[in-house]
Amino acid sequence: MPEVSVINKENIESVMHETNIQGVSIAYQPPEGPLEETTIGKTDGSHTTPKENVEKDTMFGAASLSKPIFAYLVLKLIEKGLLRENSESCESALDRPLSEIISLEAFANTHGKTLNTEDIERSLKITPRMLLSHSS
Repeated sequence: MPEVSVINKENIESVMHETNIQGVSIAYQPPEGPLEETTIGKTDGSHTTPKENVEKDTMFGAASLSKPIFAYLVLKLIEKGLLRENSESCESALDRPLSEIISLEAFANTHGKTLNTEDIERSLKITPRMLLSHSS
């Protein structure tokens, strides 16, 4: 990827070309001058959507970031000692139900929902390992 010392439309287009990015809607702050907004290129298109020019209101898909964020949170829980192995049963910290760490009722109440019995039963069985392996 080229080293960019000045942010301008030409440098953005150069980086897009070298990294095979089809189109962007971007706001950037050049070293001198006001905030600039621009659209460059076309949408990526698919077999169901034709390529179109990127406009200010073009909707782009977002990456699924919940998985790496949850992995980071698990590491922080381990670091803080809130998620540790049970020395009596040799159970892995990843196999302990999250409900031992996070109150389901407190979580539900912050979102204005009431948990029904079936939701509670299923939720009590969810472990970090299940979430990290996408098997919850």
